[in-house]
Amino acid sequence: MYSTLSQDILFWRLAYELVRNYRFRVLKMSEQGELWLEQMEGKNKNIVRLLRYDIDWGNWLLHDIEQTEKVIRKYKEAPYRKKMNAYNIYISTYPPVDDWEHRLDRSIKTNMFLIVADNRENEVCAFFERLHLPEPNVDEWLTEDIDPAYYKQAIREIERQRNQSERVLLFGKKPRLTYIFVALNMIMFFLLELAGSSTDIVTLVYFGAKYNPAILDGEWWRFITPMLLHIGFAHLFMNTLALYYLGLSVERIYGSLRFFLIYILAGISGVAASFAFTDQVSAGASGAIFGLFGALLYFGIVHPSLFFRTMGMNVFAVLAINLAFGFIVPMVDNSAHIGGLIGGFLASAFVHLPKHKPLFFRQLSALFLLAIIIGATIAYGFLMNGS
Repeated sequence: MYSTLSQDILFWRLAYELVRNYRFRVLKMSEQGELWLEQMEGKNKNIVRLLRYDIDWGNWLLHDIEQTEKVIRKYKEAPYRKKMNAYNIYISTYPPVDDWEHRLDRSIKTNMFLIVADNRENEVCAFFERLHLPEPNVDEWLTEDIDPAYYKQAIREIERQRNQSERVLLFGKKPRLTYIFVALNMIMFFLLELAGSSTDIVTLVYFGAKYNPAILDGEWWRFITPMLLHIGFAHLFMNTLALYYLGLSVERIYGSLRFFLIYILAGISGVAASFAFTDQVSAGASGAIFGLFGALLYFGIVHPSLFFRTMGMNVFAVLAINLAFGFIVPMVDNSAHIGGLIGGFLASAFVHLPKHKPLFFRQLSALFLLAIIIGATIAYGFLMNGS
């Protein structure tokens, strides 16, 4: 069946196979027969450009290869895309009428496949082999009496359903606890001001700030209460603002119960790290807030494609700025930030994401590691502060 129609069927069936069975996502889909697909599932990171075009001359093909290479280089400028494998697939009824292969620029890094009517089975199988996918039955694809428009519409429907599922992942839960924690921070701040001042050390210690001698005397509740206290209005404003935006995102993804566990465990981890590595009186929700960064990073491990397409680079940028700020400004308790970040990540791995298949070994390992880290940090704090 050496016909234009058979190549049309091959083009859309190939795209359909990648999208439906191997979770490629559509980046661009044009009516002229051009598709850009992306796969970011675990170790499988690929970008595929598919073009259905009957090529006449080699000059056109060489020019298009060079232009596609520029687009792919631009695409791979993002740090998380640098190591992606790139494929440029042409589906034409016949090859160019002139000789072109010896003129191909050897600096082209993109894997290129020219699939024409008399080599399509071999080339498609070679492409699938390069992707480490099972060899398809191309002859069966072409003998199925299905209009190419069916596959085109099916791809659109798959994308629509996936987009809807992703919206549920990102916004499926109603946030409640975030507002409660914000309100608690504000209430405790006003109580501090009424009792004396939120910048007064005696008042802070009385209300439950992290104070190493008191912890050594057995006041273990000080591993929790500091996350409700803030030193000065600027401290309250910055942490409450961060809690509001990060908390809403994390609670919508994880749900209120999981959010509560992540926030509290991250807060305890942050205070424990502060107890172990700093002797100054400290307070603030920043350790728990950094734990929310950890929760988003864990989400990025489970759903890398969605994470990087929506929030990934922003999360990394804001996190890097905050950590750098903590190292530059002496008064900032960066040990609490790092402890909270680690605690939040491990707590997220322990509770895992809602409506996902349980990963018992990973979850138990995360809980065990979190308990060991918190326990060892507190023990180190007692050793250093008690000596």
